[in-house]
Amino acid sequence: MEDNWSSFLSYWQNTGLHFLPIHDGEDTEIQKAAAENNLKVTTINMQRVIRKQTFLRKMAKGLEFPAHFGYNWDALFDCLTDLSLSGADGHVILIYNLQLLESKAPADFKIIRKVFETAADYWHSHQMRFFIIISEKSSLSNKVPNDR
Repeated sequence: MEDNWSSFLSYWQNTGLHFLPIHDGEDTEIQKAAAENNLKVTTINMQRVIRKQTFLRKMAKGLEFPAHFGYNWDALFDCLTDLSLSGADGHVILIYNLQLLESKAPADFKIIRKVFETAADYWHSHQMRFFIIISEKSSLSNKVPNDR
């Protein structure tokens, strides 16, 4: 799969929100593929997160949002669309264990998904590589293409 990740992450057209199962050891492949493509990788574990504020705190810490981050949905979108300080050619954000938040706060999860999709659309319109990968199985799964 390593070659597939490198290829997948090399195309700005693949920018977006992706629900994908990440298997043991695949994190390393993603990290290596991202480095080959000069992409910054951020991994955020949302284990035991069931509230909006905890989710936003973990996002702010993981992505090193500025101190003035407002801990609301608009501020999350604003920071996701201003990741220019990293010096990378794009971003890969791996988020694990969101299923508990999805089950305990489905309305918040719908907003999170919309914010992620809108931020990805923003970067797609600028032809920049920006990937949010939520690692869990979903009926809305996208698959990494086998060839590209």
